[in-house]
Amino acid sequence: MIEFSTILCCLNLNEHPEELVPYVRDLIRNKNTKLIITHVLPDHSRMSRTVSDEEYANKLYQDGAKRVKEEVLAFAAHHFADLSPTVEIMEGDYKKTLLTVVDRYCADILVIGSMSSRGPLGFLFNREADSIISRTRIPVLVIPNDLNLE
Repeated sequence: MIEFSTILCCLNLNEHPEELVPYVRDLIRNKNTKLIITHVLPDHSRMSRTVSDEEYANKLYQDGAKRVKEEVLAFAAHHFADLSPTVEIMEGDYKKTLLTVVDRYCADILVIGSMSSRGPLGFLFNREADSIISRTRIPVLVIPNDLNLE
């Protein structure tokens, strides 16, 4: 098995991030492996366009961003505290931002979750994962949120 020196795990709290945990842990073969946990918040300007009161939109966004940051930090502490992960929470276009983080940390592999691909519209929900896979220079491990190995 290949030993990875830097693993980047991108969380989406709306999916089932706990399903990523065993895969990330299985990839870590060395105590010197760096684990980067990231979450990409949507671009703030997207919310501003949907809410007419800009001050209200800013407050909504800041409150939501604060809550998400707390949840990501809590998730990292709960599942990976023994690995001393670096946690990066950024705002922007999901694909561009994630690919920037891959390059910044010289990640060897990217682990991401994927929305359910079941049902007639399932293919629409995995465009982000497909787009990242086609644009990155490293292997991408995509874990479906409805994965059931039993």
